[in-house]
Amino acid sequence: MDDFFTFLENRLQEKLPGRKAQLKMAPEPMSGGKPRRMEPPESAGQSSVLALIFPNEKKDLELVLTLRTNDINHGGQISFPGGRAEEGESVSETALREAQ
Repeated sequence: MDDFFTFLENRLQEKLPGRKAQLKMAPEPMSGGKPRRMEPPESAGQSSVLALIFPNEKKDLELVLTLRTNDINHGGQISFPGGRAEEGESVSETALREAQ
């Protein structure tokens, strides 16, 4: 387990692949149309998610995910806990507030 956390800590010090990884993982439209735009619209606000990884009682690593309620955008989807930032919030503050 310590090896995993050391790997993760080291990896997060590097520049992450961002757009290249998103394009590799992006689904192709079922309609056969052109792929989604990957750039956020001008009106997009900041948001954050929390990737909570912890050892359970058996020392196996677990990851917390949430099931979105049906009455919100992307309802019924499984996601990381997270959401839109409030005015003046840091990314950490947003992720922790949304995880509550």
